[in-house]
Amino acid sequence: MKGIIVKDAGKKGKGLFTNKDFKKRSLVLKNNLNKLKKYTKEELSKHPKKHLEHWDYIDGKYVLDFSPFSFINHSCDPNCVVKHKKVGNVEVFALRDIKKGEELTYDYGVN
Repeated sequence: MKGIIVKDAGKKGKGLFTNKDFKKRSLVLKNNLNKLKKYTKEELSKHPKKHLEHWDYIDGKYVLDFSPFSFINHSCDPNCVVKHKKVGNVEVFALRDIKKGEELTYDYGVN
């Protein structure tokens, strides 16, 4: 999606940042895990360890997600919320106005 970029987020590793302003309640990005290749736990264990921070679980299988969505970091005071449309389909919305250059975050415990 336009308006976002993955870049260094300091101690957190990589993060997702804006390269344009987003208004409160606007759609920031979508992600569909259903389109990704699915792996068994055994198959997943053969991937490099550095990739395993990008795994997710869907329909009894694992997927490796390297989309921009997988780089959104956690915050207890997030500027985004994730809405699950159906299994594997998520949309990220702005909780408040977000300025160009801000890191996008959401609370992993609130979906």
